[in-house]
Amino acid sequence: MSVMFADLSGDHRWVFDLVADADSVRAKALARHVELKSESSRAMDWYNQLWHESQPFAEVPPAYQAEMDQALAAMAWFNDQTVFGPVGRFLKYVPVDPLMHLLYTPFGLLYLRWEARYPAQWSAPDGTTWSHQWGCKELVLGRFAGGGVPPEYREQMAELILAAVQRPYRCKDWMYALSVRHVWDARFASAIDRLSQADDLLVALRAQFLRHVAVNDELRIKRVTWHRWLASQGRPSLRGS
Repeated sequence: MSVMFADLSGDHRWVFDLVADADSVRAKALARHVELKSESSRAMDWYNQLWHESQPFAEVPPAYQAEMDQALAAMAWFNDQTVFGPVGRFLKYVPVDPLMHLLYTPFGLLYLRWEARYPAQWSAPDGTTWSHQWGCKELVLGRFAGGGVPPEYREQMAELILAAVQRPYRCKDWMYALSVRHVWDARFASAIDRLSQADDLLVALRAQFLRHVAVNDELRIKRVTWHRWLASQGRPSLRGS
């Protein structure tokens, strides 16, 4: 499958190596990401120091202001070179711009694949942005829910949903249910039906819930919807759900 790259402010193709199968390739990409985040953090420290030094003055002296502007620009530039640059542009347009949504969808999916495959690296303190990773995951999943999943990327989203169904629950995983209707087709329905018969009760119930979501278009999905559905099935409490 071909991948469309927006790449409007620099070449971010390297960020896809964060989910490469080869350990050496992935390690190189992660080291690059971490170093860029470190540079961004140093620029933030530079800005904070200048701000502190300028406080005795009634107004920030022009020399301080100029240097503070440089620090802010450096902080933004280094952060933009990481995965958070294109992910931020994926989340930027409200209401959703269909063209930009399509162009940056690969980066939104990359962010979710990175968390799905390598959660320890995804959440490592030296590689995170200022906003918490879970918050960013929530925003990305919310954007797909509202903006849809372009046809050429539905298989990737379907794989992410199926992976979430079968693993121990992670923060914000419930939001994958919001994209079920976007990817529902015969192949995905067949996979869900197989999982509905899984020996693992929790996996089976999750799959049954997703089919319930798919066939009830009027159902509004919230965090509590899953628990209400469980109660309706006579299973009011399940650990790890």
